Amino acid sequence: MKIGKKSICALLLGIMLISLCPQALAFSIDPAKTASLTVDFGYDGEKLSGAKFDIFYIASFGDEEDFVLTDEFAGYPVRVTDNTVEAWNELAVVLKGFALADNHKPAASITTDVNGIAELNNLTAGLYLVVGSELIKGEYVYSIAPTIVCLPGLNQTGDNTYEWNYNVKIQPKSVRGDKPKDESTRFEVIKKWNDKGYESKRPSEITVQLLCKVADEKGYAYDTVVLNKANNWKYEWDKLPTYDDKGQLIEWLAIECTV
Repeated sequence: MKIGKKSICALLLGIMLISLCPQALAFSIDPAKTASLTVDFGYDGEKLSGAKFDIFYIASFGDEEDFVLTDEFAGYPVRVTDNTVEAWNELAVVLKGFALADNHKPAASITTDVNGIAELNNLTAGLYLVVGSELIKGEYVYSIAPTIVCLPGLNQTGDNTYEWNYNVKIQPKSVRGDKPKDESTRFEVIKKWNDKGYESKRPSEITVQLLCKVADEKGYAYDTVVLNKANNWKYEWDKLPTYDDKGQLIEWLAIECTV
């Protein structure tokens, strides 16, 4: 079963807010200038080749140089108004789930070379989501955290002075684990409420969909469950396949249908 926008879903982390510091946006971006993005990927000092990254254009600069979500992402319950690193990281996970659930086509896809480098040029100014696919190297699996990046980026040149950097380099974070040897795996989802003082407003239950993603194939809904007080707002799948029929590692992701 494919998921369409009529069943827009929000990740279990909840609705996240994000933006760039307003004080930093007090000077203009050159609309005639394009930007470049360099992905420098490695782990513990080792540069890793063959890592694929999908690049999604998620927001443009508005008239007052705030962010305006693109048509593809404007229908989701997210705004670009906070400025903490944690919010940026969490929003990246949220938007990755949306992009996977609705099979959004990335603006571009790039793969790292022998030096762990992948580059994109002539990019329109705005906000981008960088999503890396899980990478298998020898006996290890590298799970890459999604990243939000602003192009151009902002460099601080003094105590209260900044300049726009049109050539941005990022180093996505990743976690390395042993390549799974078991044919099955477990995945647990837990709903955590952040509603102190508004507990009475909680719904009696929520619906969660488990998404399946393999390499370059489109993601799809694998299963749907209901979480509520009776099951302590959590559920565990204990016999999910680790690999598909082609031996490719499966990535699992849970999303919560919008309340």
